[in-house]
Amino acid sequence: MRLCPEGKAGQLVDNGDVTFGGKWVVNPSGGLISKGHPLGATGLAQCAELCWQLRKMAGPRQVKNATHALQHNIGIGGAAIVGIYKLAYPQLLKASPSDEQNPAVSIIDVDKLRTLQPMRSSAAFDRISRTLAEKPSMMKGIGGVYQINIKGPDRTETWIVDCKEKGTVSKGSQPNADCFITAHDADFADLMEGKASTQVLYMKSRLQIEGSRALATKLEQLQVPSGAQLRAKL
Repeated sequence: MRLCPEGKAGQLVDNGDVTFGGKWVVNPSGGLISKGHPLGATGLAQCAELCWQLRKMAGPRQVKNATHALQHNIGIGGAAIVGIYKLAYPQLLKASPSDEQNPAVSIIDVDKLRTLQPMRSSAAFDRISRTLAEKPSMMKGIGGVYQINIKGPDRTETWIVDCKEKGTVSKGSQPNADCFITAHDADFADLMEGKASTQVLYMKSRLQIEGSRALATKLEQLQVPSGAQLRAKL
């Protein structure tokens, strides 16, 4: 772990540098032995402890100002894992009500979290952007600008796909776009992963088109399978 020079681990422990108030806090919950070491469940116990620490939900064993955490586990004779944890949205932490029996802890504001979590279609737009950057010649077969409105469970996002001049993908609106498409998040993601077609979604009223319908069908030329689909084929 390189928490100290080779041969200096004893000194590190004697100095109190691996516990509360030291340089690092190792096993703030007491480690796996404190849980009875229930074999396979120990890895999950580590994961839970680290998440609680980063979310400031660890109560009296809370490590002050914890922003990153590391999990190290060995099992099955030779399998090993090292995982680095970081709190994704620190701005979502909020203090819970407290009293003498239940001291305040931080909890995640789930409502705000939903507004920050990317929609599934965001990955599709990333793939479209990479495709246009790697193969700008694809614009010649499309030749138009799309404004695509994606409906999510709690918000609507608007994207611009320029296949006419710039070959770019960005958030925003384009009143002069050649084609306006409105679809639910999952439906558009399926479309761009090749799991659905523009015509079928349109016939089922799951996709709305304004402007050039011919241009709407050309969007399928930018279909790229997801990473999960590619791995499944392999």
